[in-house]
Amino acid sequence: FFLPLAEFYEKPSVLMIGLGGGTLIYQIRKIVKDGADIDIVEISSVDIEISKLYLPQLANEKIYHENGIDFVSKCDKKYDLVILDAYLFLDIPPEFLESEFVKNVSRVTKENAIFAINYAQTFSGIMHFKEFVKILKSVFSVYLVNAYFTDLNSIIICVKNIDKEKIIEKLEKSNIRYPWTIKYRYKNLKTLRK
Repeated sequence: FFLPLAEFYEKPSVLMIGLGGGTLIYQIRKIVKDGADIDIVEISSVDIEISKLYLPQLANEKIYHENGIDFVSKCDKKYDLVILDAYLFLDIPPEFLESEFVKNVSRVTKENAIFAINYAQTFSGIMHFKEFVKILKSVFSVYLVNAYFTDLNSIIICVKNIDKEKIIEKLEKSNIRYPWTIKYRYKNLKTLRK
């Protein structure tokens, strides 16, 4: 669900908080042929080592071994796309759901930027969802990618100066690159209210 967002920009500057297995970065590199400027922040040295073991191409990436909160708070670079995919067990660490982090993300995003969040719908996630959306809405327009009731995660799309029609239009022009399910889910973006 994050891949189509990288194609909104000719040569996107991307900040990814949370490396995971590294597959998303690999996919972005494959899709954005003309190159993307990608910074990755990962707190786990084990995740970094394992990702590089299975995806040797990651050895050429700019991976910062530190806490994403600290990185964003001191960052002076601006990004087109910020992806938050950081987890502590099954939930996003609570400090990523706070106002200070969201304001710092807003500060490091360009005027037509997208902030995309992989949000867990665990018990804790559901309990914090409304408050988190309220914080996001203080600096972004916020949308939810259409989710099925069986989904364990939701994708939250936060934007500056981009309306949902433009997001849908851009995705529709992506030919057949993305499966119908992804296009369908974006086609029904839900505007989230405070």
